[in-house]
Amino acid sequence: MKNILLNKKNNITYLIFIFIFILSFVFRYHDLMRGSLFMDEMDTFFISDPNLSFYETFKRNLKIDQYNFYQYLYKYFFLVFGYNDFNARLFTCIIGSIVPLATYILYRNHISNNNDFLLAILVILNIFLIDYSQEVRAPIFYCLFSIINIYYFFNIFKNKNFINIFFYIISGVISLTIMNFSIILIFSQFIFVIFYKRKVFTNFIFYISLIAIFFLTLNFPHIQKQFLLITN
Repeated sequence: MKNILLNKKNNITYLIFIFIFILSFVFRYHDLMRGSLFMDEMDTFFISDPNLSFYETFKRNLKIDQYNFYQYLYKYFFLVFGYNDFNARLFTCIIGSIVPLATYILYRNHISNNNDFLLAILVILNIFLIDYSQEVRAPIFYCLFSIINIYYFFNIFKNKNFINIFFYIISGVISLTIMNFSIILIFSQFIFVIFYKRKVFTNFIFYISLIAIFFLTLNFPHIQKQFLLITN
């Protein structure tokens, strides 16, 4: 009897997940191609050409002074589904449709079970997130990976296993590689640990150090170029 009830509860949860994603997708897909690609979108489209080698993509990325991770996601999406502006915005639309679902899971698992569905609806209908989900740019990718990073940040406090630590570090590195604003996110987590979770402070410093090392290693050419521009 308990197994039946548990399976029923799991099925309802999965149906809610599917509903949130589909509803998010409908709102973001509407009027998806309302205009041609503007300048920032064209930069992403240009860099993400699937016909280029990995190194050629990197050189284009370095020339335009952008961090590179999300362009490689576009690159491999284009490689599978075709290189055109519709697929570029479609991929953004899919990523943007995951954001309300990720927010719902984060809130339900780590904050409260109350009003979780209402929160999901508010995120689904957020006009700014809808707009960002229709642009071939970095913000919606940053939003998604920041939510993932926060989710595993709280997960570590519940269960300090390899999976949670690994995904926390990886999502932190990816967030920083997409947009430097993630420094604010990591710093906020640092402040939270100091005031509320001092027992894991040493471990957390180690995790942040790994995030910093991986970020600096992956983006050293960009950082070096920006440093030279500032100093000269």
